[in-house]
Amino acid sequence: MWRNTAVVDFVAWLRRYNDSVPETRQKCGFYGLDLYSLHASAHAVIEFLEKVDPEAAKRARYRLFGVLKTLAKIAKRMDTPQVLA
Repeated sequence: MWRNTAVVDFVAWLRRYNDSVPETRQKCGFYGLDLYSLHASAHAVIEFLEKVDPEAAKRARYRLFGVLKTLAKIAKRMDTPQVLA
């Protein structure tokens, strides 16, 4: 899986920046990350959670498979190739 350490540095910078922004001004946010490999990324997250919080890993696995199942149904209705399975 591709790992981008620049994101960690950016988020740390963003936090420092936002800490310096007056309360009367809007702060900046970071709301997403493009995944190069959904399955590898999801597997890495679940593997981590299994080590630190097995109950959270169960919830994440359940939710992930629910999302993938829904996306597969949408792809089928759209008559597009299933790249999610």
